[in-house]
Amino acid sequence: MKKIVRNSAECVGCHLCELTCSFKHWDAFSSRLSYLRIKSDESLATNELVICRQCDDAPCMDVCPMNAISKDENTGAMKIDQDKCIMCNMCMNACPYKAIFAVEVPENRKMEVHMCDLCGGEPECIKVCYRGSIEYKDVDAGVRG
Repeated sequence: MKKIVRNSAECVGCHLCELTCSFKHWDAFSSRLSYLRIKSDESLATNELVICRQCDDAPCMDVCPMNAISKDENTGAMKIDQDKCIMCNMCMNACPYKAIFAVEVPENRKMEVHMCDLCGGEPECIKVCYRGSIEYKDVDAGVRG
């Protein structure tokens, strides 16, 4: 199964991945609408990609009281059924990578919980990462990116 693999040492914090993600999903360039984030520490000159690792054990899915989170059989991406989600934020708290985000939907200003959905198996963020700090490749089961 393919997963996103990070190499944070190569990330320069350009945020193109965030902007591409938000444009793909919302037709808007906004880091707040992205399903991934770059966490920068200027004092250490580091940038870390915060993105769903598509965990095999998926603690977010285990804690959801509404069974709103499932794994896509084709891509392996975690999916949130917004019709079932009650915004309890338990998934956000359970994620060991803090890679689930509350997003304010532009059309109706309603808050929704989102995480990387791998763009249906063709992650757009990978295409714009000119440093190669994120890749989409086959990994062994149990390995986290």
